[in-house]
Amino acid sequence: MAVEPNAERHSSVETEAKWRLSGHEEVDRVRSALGQLGAVLRGTDRELNQLFDRSSAPFRFSDQLLRIREIVGTPGARVTVKGPATRSDNLKVREELEVIVDDPDTLRTMFDRLGFTLDLEYRKLREAWELDGAEIALDELAFGLFCEIEGPVDQIQRIAAAIQLTNPEPRGYPSLTRQYLAEQPGSSDQPGS
Repeated sequence: MAVEPNAERHSSVETEAKWRLSGHEEVDRVRSALGQLGAVLRGTDRELNQLFDRSSAPFRFSDQLLRIREIVGTPGARVTVKGPATRSDNLKVREELEVIVDDPDTLRTMFDRLGFTLDLEYRKLREAWELDGAEIALDELAFGLFCEIEGPVDQIQRIAAAIQLTNPEPRGYPSLTRQYLAEQPGSSDQPGS
């Protein structure tokens, strides 16, 4: 497994907020509002997100995350480590380290050799938009529709107000996935598949 020689590496502090949308009509309303604001549609991807953990001192109990994200139909994957989050004013702020790898299967084997096991998997259909340096995502998962905005605090607040988003969802997709799976025994997570 190799990290691409000129691979995009990303280390930063991620600031984001998320809102649950009531249905496809609200998604259409948000999409229309984004267009009216001049947001640019970057594309739509089907994602497979796999979270890895260890049995001793699990990451999820310390609000950390180790994830492999594959985009269906494209080679390689994005590997992400997220540090513990702080939350204030409905925003989540945390360190995020990312690298793109060309061989996610070998990476999974390496994780296994190091004692990490697949802890959680979820699929997501993501429609990505950009506006004034902020990233806006319209996400569809097995358990609902969401709008996520990532960027500078003032941009998140301005965009959320402009597209009339209220009542942010404080939980992340891993927590929401765990809740969904606990409430749906025997179900599999097949959003956007």
